[in-house]
Amino acid sequence: MIEGAEGGGPLYTRVQGMIVVPTTPGPHPTVVFIHGSYPSCVDIAHDKLLTSEVLTTPWEEGCGTKRVSNEDGITEGPDYIRTPASWAYLARTLAERGFAVVVPDVNTKERLAWGGSPDAVVLQTNLARLHLDIAQRLSAGEDLGLPFAADLKGRIDTSQTYLVGHSSGGGYVVAAALANQIPGLKRVVAIEPNLTHTEKAATPLVPSLLVAGECDEQIAAAEVLDGGKDLAAANPDAVVITATLPHTTHIGLLDGGGSHTIGLVQPVRTPSCADAALLPKEVQRSQAAELTAAFLDQVRQGRKSFTLPALSGVTVEASAQTRAATVTIEASTAGPETTDPHSVTYETSSRAWLPEKPADLDLAAPDAI
Repeated sequence: MIEGAEGGGPLYTRVQGMIVVPTTPGPHPTVVFIHGSYPSCVDIAHDKLLTSEVLTTPWEEGCGTKRVSNEDGITEGPDYIRTPASWAYLARTLAERGFAVVVPDVNTKERLAWGGSPDAVVLQTNLARLHLDIAQRLSAGEDLGLPFAADLKGRIDTSQTYLVGHSSGGGYVVAAALANQIPGLKRVVAIEPNLTHTEKAATPLVPSLLVAGECDEQIAAAEVLDGGKDLAAANPDAVVITATLPHTTHIGLLDGGGSHTIGLVQPVRTPSCADAALLPKEVQRSQAAELTAAFLDQVRQGRKSFTLPALSGVTVEASAQTRAATVTIEASTAGPETTDPHSVTYETSSRAWLPEKPADLDLAAPDAI
């Protein structure tokens, strides 16, 4: 149970996620990645929005037992999506650059029956803080009943925290930076963000990169770029950079994402966004990961002149929105790397160290699915 309901009060959440650390000695600065709002309970064998590439686990208590599908092939069912695993490719790229990466499960922001209607900002802030605390305790030598705990001792530095998010998670990380809600926050990357806040920051805004997808079917590229300009106008002394990934969709960045033409979407109907013109999904993902890692790495070095990578055959556009920085694009020799979500191994703590679900909270109540 975690504080995060509208007007106050606790919500139920699964405390599960993914942690990826470099092979080099630590401690390493910490990236917290906040994923977006996707279906969490599906009938994966028949779903068209998500594919069997995603990692699922049976969970009838939280998802119910019914298996239903609408005319678009969007389903509901007992298969719970382990969404963090679908971002293993990005976490791996960041870890290769020297970052420890924590990816919490924040699906509860979409589960209205798990205790009430969530306040997305409060909920995601508390989940980010909870997982940072878990990472800090593991690095300090606590095992928390996890079999891999010894491997993390001394490896994670949560005093240097970077936030990265996609979709609603991308909108959240900007809001969190503006409100100075995460202790030790140093940088922000918002990928295809659903921006809700672009005002003046409560404290000096940390360096921020906003990334649009040219063919984003959920959040138009123009909205992201305009939001970046608004953010810069309100914070003219901050580093604010915008970039556009060509031939890139929204669902395409989620490993296991299926069709970008079904559901509550507005596919971009231009020649460069025709199905045949889209980049292969592994290239879309690798480009987003390389761009994110390069920005965070260069900000960590204290640079104000950024050189961001474009993979072979990819034409990335980028612009510095304030005079605090400059940016150029440079061809990269890196190729697309994939990390199968099914390769992510989940371990369960051998002891209870968090409050249990109240006995009278029925997760699979009729309004939950």
